[in-house]
Amino acid sequence: MAYTTSPSRSVFLGVDVGTGSARAGLFDGNGKLLGLASSPIQIWKDGDCIEQSSTDIWHAICAAVKSACALANVAGEEVTSLGFAATCSLVAVDADGSPVTVSWSGDARKNIIVWMDHRAVRQAERINSSNSPVLQYCGGALSPEMQPPKLLWVKENLKESWSMAFRWMDLSDWLSYRATGDDTRSLCTTVCKWTYLGHAHMQQISEKVSRDMKACGWDDDFWEEIGLGDLVEGHHAKIGRSVAFPGHSLGSGLTPAAAKELGLAVGTPVGTSLIDAHAGGVGVIESVPASESESKGDDKNAICHRMVLVCGTSTCHMAVSQSKIFIPGIWGPFWSGILFILYSHCCS
Repeated sequence: MAYTTSPSRSVFLGVDVGTGSARAGLFDGNGKLLGLASSPIQIWKDGDCIEQSSTDIWHAICAAVKSACALANVAGEEVTSLGFAATCSLVAVDADGSPVTVSWSGDARKNIIVWMDHRAVRQAERINSSNSPVLQYCGGALSPEMQPPKLLWVKENLKESWSMAFRWMDLSDWLSYRATGDDTRSLCTTVCKWTYLGHAHMQQISEKVSRDMKACGWDDDFWEEIGLGDLVEGHHAKIGRSVAFPGHSLGSGLTPAAAKELGLAVGTPVGTSLIDAHAGGVGVIESVPASESESKGDDKNAICHRMVLVCGTSTCHMAVSQSKIFIPGIWGPFWSGILFILYSHCCS
């Protein structure tokens, strides 16, 4: 297919990985959708164990991106930046970036514990009995869908996989890493699903160094107390030595290998990722009727009087506030989980 390119044209690419498919959307500078395509992803279910393959998901993304570009008549060189959003699934890879199984079957393809997997219920119960201070930022208790219980399950049940795993990553962070080679984690994923304390992070780090920030928000006592003290080693190398705000440019952009697979240009900027529901929150929370927009003017508190429902395989109710609000049973407050400086609360 022949493409007509314009040097002044800017096209933005968003990739969203849900539970059953990967979607790619192309947008112009005004937010107009130019092209959309999706590709199914494989999922394995066995009781409470629900697994996927990072290799399969990456292939689905590449297919969706190429299809979206073809449908929109957009050349790869016209895409000026790329962002990923994905489910809060847990990915395991070794030192070479190859998959490490998280399955009883030993199948190396199955290196993702899907967000809705409930194998770690007992581990979650034990963690919650610790009464660690970090639990107050999760409504008082961790869900088995969060990452610490799943990590503890793997350590206790798949010892070989535990020793082989070099990186444990949220799926959206793994996608950014796969695209750029930079394993900087997102403040969104780490705060909302890994017990990272974003407010503690900012007490030690200047905003000016937010592009590639040393991770200062891990509570080492928590990890030691729940039996995962080995994840503290190497400055938290396996779970995140650096954490950045969503949207900050990672590494040197797309690597040559990733660019070829996606059909895009080498060096295309890639932003730090978001959880899929939180990306929806960003997109919707400022979407108000024109009449309300005009009446509120520059009221910076108006955003704190809205709630967003993001619906998919599960539904998240999301809101932001200027100050911390602790509500038993409601996940959060998550410092800058959706927006810089504001707090977010979500439940599913």
